[in-house]
Amino acid sequence: DSIDATPNLTVDYFVDLAFGNEFGPPTTDAIRKWLDSPTVELIDATPEDLLVVDDVLDDIRVITGLLPTIVSSNGNIRVFFTDSEDFEQIADVPGTVEGGTVGLWDQDFFLLSATVLVDSALTGVAREHVIREELTQAFGLLRDSWRLPGSIFYRGSSGRTEFSAIDEDVLAL
Repeated sequence: DSIDATPNLTVDYFVDLAFGNEFGPPTTDAIRKWLDSPTVELIDATPEDLLVVDDVLDDIRVITGLLPTIVSSNGNIRVFFTDSEDFEQIADVPGTVEGGTVGLWDQDFFLLSATVLVDSALTGVAREHVIREELTQAFGLLRDSWRLPGSIFYRGSSGRTEFSAIDEDVLAL
């Protein structure tokens, strides 16, 4: 990657991503994370979506030590592949975006659940990118940033379908 992930940049970038939200409950000044490994439920996913989700979860397992598993119902993380016009009916996410993630946490800031939305109209690399970004955000990094265009968390359109080195470092934190 072209990003020189120095320790200071990694910590600063972590702060950008971990404190606050793009959507959903009010912003918080605490880090949100899972106490236990979450389960992931896929709603209206294609076989190709399942492959991308498996790849993302494999990476998250290696980087974080969490062991998320896919379940057929009652997942802690529910991933909806649906028309963006339906986003607002499912979670506090406007229908004008390609995807979004909303987390719910307890008083100690442990995540209880997350809702991930992916616009079903997306295809190819754009769809893979949104799945990876939004599903990863369900693990506690609930914001995007304008800081690093080479990151999966870049607020603009990075189009990345794999984590950059700094993405991995931030996830490990």
